[in-house]
Amino acid sequence: MVADDLKTKTVPPLDKRERLILTVVLSLLVVFVLILVLCYTSHPPAGSTRNAPVQDEPGGKQVPEPTTQAATKPGVRPPLPADYSPPATGAPMLGRVLDRRLRADQRIPPDITTRIPRLTSEKDVQAVLGMLRDRGDDLVARNEAMNLLRRSAYKPQLPEELVRLMKDPAETDRFRSYCLQGMMTCAMGEPDASKARVTELIEPYLAAPTVEVRRSALRALTLLDHPKALELALVAYLNEKEDPEIRVASIHTIGHFKKADAIPQLREVAAKEKNADIRVAVIAVLGQFKDEGSRALFEAAMKANSSGVRTAGKAALKQLAPVPETGTK
Repeated sequence: MVADDLKTKTVPPLDKRERLILTVVLSLLVVFVLILVLCYTSHPPAGSTRNAPVQDEPGGKQVPEPTTQAATKPGVRPPLPADYSPPATGAPMLGRVLDRRLRADQRIPPDITTRIPRLTSEKDVQAVLGMLRDRGDDLVARNEAMNLLRRSAYKPQLPEELVRLMKDPAETDRFRSYCLQGMMTCAMGEPDASKARVTELIEPYLAAPTVEVRRSALRALTLLDHPKALELALVAYLNEKEDPEIRVASIHTIGHFKKADAIPQLREVAAKEKNADIRVAVIAVLGQFKDEGSRALFEAAMKANSSGVRTAGKAALKQLAPVPETGTK
């Protein structure tokens, strides 16, 4: 009897609301499957034998696309090998500095110059050189490697090594900026011939394609008192189409070289410029010149909307001689 009842029972038809819910669920399932397929085709799992896409070579020949492109992109640090161990050194403290398994703040103590005043052995120099060349290492650590190599017999060779590293397209602009700073520091206090050799290496980067590198090159040549820096600055700071960061750096270059005959044009920039950073730089340099003719500009700057401009105006006024008070007898 029960079996007969089951045979005669029929499933009631779905109402409109139930059919809508079922349609939505099925649609979501289809979308989910499509997403999985797209993810697999875009990022095949490690060890997959799926054929790599091809790209055209300039000559028309098709070659497989490299499978390790990420390792050559700027800013992408190669992973630490599973069997990594820091290189052996003759100085215990240096071994910690070279250990990539530690964070940068654990590796580089604030008093590292005192702890490692100089690299004395060739073995230690080569270990630190490997640290500098290691794109997988932290930028702070690589910058410290430059400082360590400056305090070694490798110093005369360091500028050329830094230029070689800067030419690697996989390096970042921040690292290139560190290299330019390192080259500048190498040249400071050196004989004119050595300084000229370094400035010659830095000079081409005044025309680098990125603002960060150009600014670093300009700063480096400025601090080395190279006339090319002033030559560029006198043109760049007046060019309204130039990047504001370059214009700011150029204004500080003019101040560094104490180019007082630029004061009239600096005043014009201070009066007309809308960019707050540029106004701050100009006012600071005019204050550095103790330019009494800019007093009205400084006073106007103290009423500006920008807090930076107001602070710069106040500081510049302090560089001027106080105005004598006029009183009545």
